[in-house]
Amino acid sequence: MEKTKYAFYRKEIDIPQNWSGKEILLHFGAVDFEAIVFVNGKKVGGHCGGYDPFSFNITSYLKVGQKQEIIVKVFDPTDEAVYASGKQVDNPEGIFDTSVTGIWQTVWMEAVESAHISALHLLPDIDKHQVTIKAIGSESAASKK
Repeated sequence: MEKTKYAFYRKEIDIPQNWSGKEILLHFGAVDFEAIVFVNGKKVGGHCGGYDPFSFNITSYLKVGQKQEIIVKVFDPTDEAVYASGKQVDNPEGIFDTSVTGIWQTVWMEAVESAHISALHLLPDIDKHQVTIKAIGSESAASKK
């Protein structure tokens, strides 16, 4: 396969009827390296980092009763810039791996209530055999307090 620094992904989707009135989240498991996400021609946001997950609330970008267009633009300089590259290089030798560009982990959408848990922070204490769990609420959840 030919090496490229840019990749574009385009997908048309339908939003299920039973998702009406809910917040729609678009999740990416990982994209290598810099991703810019567009929904129906509008920029939703971007993310840099090839190994960590990220999400966007795309609710306000959706068109009621229509197909939704999602485009992801990816830029990956691999080992030609000051970004962390891990073991991926354009010309692998020894311990280095061939490079990967683009979406390389699962992408999915989900419908959630406007007030929802957006993250969990787990803090283990091995000596005490316990874990502290902190639930982080959505902005909607924080405003309903």
